[in-house]
Amino acid sequence: MFKKVLYPIDVSEGGLCRDALDEVVEEVHKWGATLYLIYVLPGFNMPLVASFFPKDAEKKARATAKTQLEAYIQEHIPEGLPVEPVLRQGTAYEEILAESRKQDIDLIIIPGQDHPSMEKWLLGTTTSKVVRHARCSVLVLRHCGERNKDT
Repeated sequence: MFKKVLYPIDVSEGGLCRDALDEVVEEVHKWGATLYLIYVLPGFNMPLVASFFPKDAEKKARATAKTQLEAYIQEHIPEGLPVEPVLRQGTAYEEILAESRKQDIDLIIIPGQDHPSMEKWLLGTTTSKVVRHARCSVLVLRHCGERNKDT
């Protein structure tokens, strides 16, 4: 059915909707697909933001993130499942969409907000922007936050 599946994670917080990862892995395995795990670092490229950090902060952040992503895959992805780690930097929804186009992704699986704050409702969440602008199918996982409260 799907051959390339993109799933965003945040390794610094244990992964977005981590309990759903088992279900994602199971489906990807059934489809014989490749799982692309994307971790998006906040952008250092804005001059105002960059001025608050030492010159090598971006390089160190990327190295740490790469190590964390590799460790996350070792710990949570079963051997034999084709997985491609993706580390990008910038605005989450923009980088998710850019990677999905670059890799010709068939399906993006992304956690959804059940009760977004007024600010998120007005400004739009990463999930809603991905849903609106993706060129492929998007599966929104509901109730992820509620599941994570129990763990």
